[in-house]
Amino acid sequence: MKPTTSLLASAIALFILASCNEEKHDHADHDHDHAEGEHHDHDHDDHGHDHGPSIALGPNGGRLLEGTDPAVEFLVIEDRKVQLTLVGADGQAITPGTEVVTVTAGDRSAPTKLTFTPKGNSLISSAALPEGDDLATVVELKAAPGATSKYARVQLNLKDCPTCDVLEYVCQCDHH
Repeated sequence: MKPTTSLLASAIALFILASCNEEKHDHADHDHDHAEGEHHDHDHDDHGHDHGPSIALGPNGGRLLEGTDPAVEFLVIEDRKVQLTLVGADGQAITPGTEVVTVTAGDRSAPTKLTFTPKGNSLISSAALPEGDDLATVVELKAAPGATSKYARVQLNLKDCPTCDVLEYVCQCDHH
């Protein structure tokens, strides 16, 4: 990769990570009389609307990410490495072929970029996730080298769920 291409790819990854933490709520259906730019201290989670579907799980129990084709199951395994499994419309694992996948995670000022190698029906990261338990994470999937990238974004919460035996990023509890 040429140095300018690498710098451009890094800049794009940083831009994507910067947009990961921005909360977006559609408040058009609320009856609020607020002046432009006015901030409020009330809770927007108790307005009787759904803030998204529950977390979908893939065939290995990891979080199923949307935004890519095929879908990608994201699973943190031992030593904080990442196992990615491509998942077809039938919910079954797809054996990786020519796909190129990278994961960018962590601090926006110094993100960690993970690359993957095939192992069975999955792809395993060559390195571990960065330190921390709440990581802005972007999965980039290309169907083949040189193909257009598809992205899946997730705030990866690696804290223990207070009510069950799994990590928050794959938790199915009602407390979400």
